[in-house]
Amino acid sequence: MLAVSTLNISIFLIVMLAIISGLIYLQLRLSRSGNKYVGLVLPVIFFLLSLIVVLGQVAYFETKVMINGVVTEQNVVRNVGVENYIALIFPFLIFNIPTIVLTAIYLGERSRISTKKAIDRMKIEDI
Repeated sequence: MLAVSTLNISIFLIVMLAIISGLIYLQLRLSRSGNKYVGLVLPVIFFLLSLIVVLGQVAYFETKVMINGVVTEQNVVRNVGVENYIALIFPFLIFNIPTIVLTAIYLGERSRISTKKAIDRMKIEDI
């Protein structure tokens, strides 16, 4: 029984590592393309996913209101307390870790491309 769970965990980790490696490779390829906006596709997708998570949490904030002796539940955002805002900030930050990593890859690759273009221009001017 223990070997099966260890095997499942190992397979899961290998699959997750393959997915993460594939995403990083795809981001490198997209960032190196001629169009500078293509490299922003994956960071924007992951940012939108983080917004979906936060908006999904907001949709489930419930408040109980007593009207004429009857308790009703309403999804009203205006009665959200500070603890609920903190509960929104942490998932937003956690789900934006891939956004930050992919954006850093994009900025690094675009910087490398612009440096290479500048060097090429200097070489042409020297000739």
